[in-house]
Amino acid sequence: MNILITYLSLYGNSAKRLYNTNGLCSESEIEASQTNEPVLRLLKKHLEEKGQRINKIIPVLSYEAENDKCNAMPEITTYEFFKSLTEEVVGTQDILFPVREYSAKNTLRETGAVISEICDSITVDDHIYIDTSGGTRTSANMLQLLTKILEYKGCKMAASFYSNINVNPAVIQTTNDFTDLTMLADAINEFVHTGRSYQLSQCFKNETHEEITELIKYMDEFTDRMQLCNIAELDDTLINMRRQIEKVRMIKSDDTKLVILGNLLPVIENKFFNGNSDSIDYCRMIKWCLENGLVQQAVTIYIEKMPKYIFDNRILICDKAFYDKTKEKNAYDPTKQNTDAYIFYEVFMDSFLYTNKMTVKKVKEALNEIFIDNTPRSNYEENIKKYILIFTRIQNSTMDGFINNKANRKPSNKDSTEGRVADFIKAHKCTRFKVLINQLCSDEQALAEVIGINLIKQNTIDKKLNTAANITEEKYICEGVTINSETKRDELSNILFDYIYVKSVRNHINHASNEDNLNEEQKVVLEKIGYNVREFNTKVICSIIKASVKRIEKAAAAIQTI
Repeated sequence: MNILITYLSLYGNSAKRLYNTNGLCSESEIEASQTNEPVLRLLKKHLEEKGQRINKIIPVLSYEAENDKCNAMPEITTYEFFKSLTEEVVGTQDILFPVREYSAKNTLRETGAVISEICDSITVDDHIYIDTSGGTRTSANMLQLLTKILEYKGCKMAASFYSNINVNPAVIQTTNDFTDLTMLADAINEFVHTGRSYQLSQCFKNETHEEITELIKYMDEFTDRMQLCNIAELDDTLINMRRQIEKVRMIKSDDTKLVILGNLLPVIENKFFNGNSDSIDYCRMIKWCLENGLVQQAVTIYIEKMPKYIFDNRILICDKAFYDKTKEKNAYDPTKQNTDAYIFYEVFMDSFLYTNKMTVKKVKEALNEIFIDNTPRSNYEENIKKYILIFTRIQNSTMDGFINNKANRKPSNKDSTEGRVADFIKAHKCTRFKVLINQLCSDEQALAEVIGINLIKQNTIDKKLNTAANITEEKYICEGVTINSETKRDELSNILFDYIYVKSVRNHINHASNEDNLNEEQKVVLEKIGYNVREFNTKVICSIIKASVKRIEKAAAAIQTI
């Protein structure tokens, strides 16, 4: 069904005027007097040439248009004139379905009520034609809003016409260009708020500039990556998009469409990039996702890209040789392709357990050097020296004497290194000091238990929690990664706890295995620190991620200002 929607202007002058049809129908000119008449006559001709007709007209009526006698023909109202005009042009008045913008004289209806009444008489299969010639600025705005609503509902907006008397000769023209430009602004707004490029693709589907078609291609690619949470390849897409924006910016044109695009491109850049460089600001991207309800995408970018941000900003410093070696080693393992994330989560965040292992190894080496090989060094670390002193005291006494030493048997010292060594000597019936040393050096688990270090195998999350909790201590060993001396250990600890929390959120969203999700004990640990792990909703998740991003940005800024 072909439907014409028109706001009826008051009929004030009966003088006829010729309107140039601007090629919109086969007749070059149309003669008309009343404001809405040229478009009505043009549309009738336009459709007739396509073998069609006007099936419905929805005139929007003011109180004056329906009730007051018009100046041009004082014996009738404007609406009565339009009814007779419709019968003359189309052949019947039965296609008129008026909608009133008023409820009483001097009382306008709510715009929403008018729009609702119009929409109720239109289906998605209808072809809509709009006449924007008549009415006030308010009515024109209402028709524009109506156009957008009908588009969103899926109706076919066939054309929008305007009879322009401000040029000589008067002309009937379409307002499709304005509608297209409005759509372009909406499309860019949609892209910067949702990451979707579908409207932009429609706006430029017939574009001839290769620079623009390439830009749209990368925007489509960005949409695809974001929708599928394919973050691994997002870097290349964003960098290509950023460089293509520069090429589009170089196009010299007064074409309104290109001018609008050129002026809105900085809006896109400011959402994703740090200034004019190709450097991708992942913190900014995460905040953009959260601001626009893309929570799953924010979580994914955080987990996949925050490790790179942390290394790039030297909050943690990764040795290049170690990085390259790790990347090469994991080249064929699809689960370890993200080298930054692997080193951060699987290596660095297991570092407390690694530090414990290294401490046991160093104690073992020291005991061998001093008491077996008799080749002691002078540069033992402070935390190793304390164990050397304990075993030196044992060497200087008899086995029985050490076991029976009251100080070692006191309940308060039962869990001390001395007490545990005494228990080990007794349980293993060590009669000589070298036998004790040989037994401990041949069994690292036994040595670890004696010196009070836990080497019990821990699950994935517990290892990370231990590192986060103990990273504030000065003792720390992690192959290939060092903590920047300017990084505050307590802030780093919070960043690690944040990452554990967000990782658990991602695993929950992706329905990962139970090993990678928080158990009750782990939830209690995070709760005590201040994390809300009991409420799994977007408000809580967004709040924690925002705070974490702010914390990471602060840590990076502190290093950059030094």
